[in-house]
This record gives sequence, C-alpha cells and structure tokens, in this order.
Amino acid sequence: MPSEEEDQDGLIDPIIDTTPVFAATQNEPHLSHARRQSFITDLARKIDTYDMIASRYGFTDCDDMGDYLRARPELRRMVKEERSAWFASENAEVRAKVLAQRAATELIPEAAQIGLNENINPSVRLEALNRLARIAGIDGPGTGRGEHFSNAPDAGGRFSVSIVFQNAGKTETISVRDNPPRENLVANPGQP
Repeated sequence: MPSEEEDQDGLIDPIIDTTPVFAATQNEPHLSHARRQSFITDLARKIDTYDMIASRYGFTDCDDMGDYLRARPELRRMVKEERSAWFASENAEVRAKVLAQRAATELIPEAAQIGLNENINPSVRLEALNRLARIAGIDGPGTGRGEHFSNAPDAGGRFSVSIVFQNAGKTETISVRDNPPRENLVANPGQP
C-alpha cells in the first residue's frame, strides 16, 4: 500500500513534470540562457536517462523532446559541442568528480537514515552525520575533515591562515568567517 508521501508524489509530480519549460515557438524569447545551458548539459552528459531529461524539461516523452531537437539544428550543434568536450580524454578528471558528486548526492538519504537511526552504533552515526555535513559544506573550519561542527566564535572561520613565527616560538591563526553584518549601536541617537 502506498504511503501518504507516495500518494502526494503521484498527485503533484505529474503536474509539475508535464509543465513545459521550453516554448513551442522558434524564437523562444522567454527562455533564459541558464535554463537553455542546463538542458544542453543534461543532454550532452547523458548522466540521466532521456526519459528523465524529457520529464525534467516538461516534454511529454522522449519522442516529444526528439521532435523539439529536430526542429532546432543550432541547439543540436551546441549539444554536440558540449558532448565532445565532456567525453574528451582531457576532461576525465572533471567527469570523474561530477559523477562522484552525483553518486554522493544520491546517497544522502541513506546516510541521513544511518545518522538518525538510534539502533546503529553511535560512532557510525556520528561519522555518517559528519560526512553529510562535509557534503553540505557545513562542517566548519579546520582541515576539511569535519573536526569542527560549531558556529562558536572561537571555532575559527571557513578560511584560516596559520603563521608560524620561528623566532618567537609561537603560531598565530587568522580566521575569516562569513558573519551577518551587525547593526551599529548608537548611544545617543542623532549623534555620529
């Protein structure tokens, strides 16, 4: 029996998935450059199935997306250029990183379940949560291994520089942190 979430997905996803992202007109005046580029990238990289890409951009199916592409030779040329760059040998490192990031992203729900499951060893749970924090970029400063999980003022910043003064025998650490701007407190309003 489907869960309430699956019922909701079954109701909402088809509505969203069949909403066209691209105009049917040749000039496509409202199509943003970023949206067009993401479509080109998705087609060129072939990480997702064509059915998934078609659904993502509001085509009824892969055939509908194919008709759209057949009518736009310039768009096909751009996909071909992007694909040749993506699959080039010199791009192997970037391709590996993107695919690894994609795999890590797809494993986030499972890692969260491990981190939140009270029946799993606490050290395993903590490691799962630390890995999630690192993926999300909220693991704090330090060596980038998630040692700091605090926003306390003495925890340092997202960027730290350590300067070793050899003759003084000490190390100074300078940290830079993104903080929201503080309002200026004025003791006597109207006075600088």
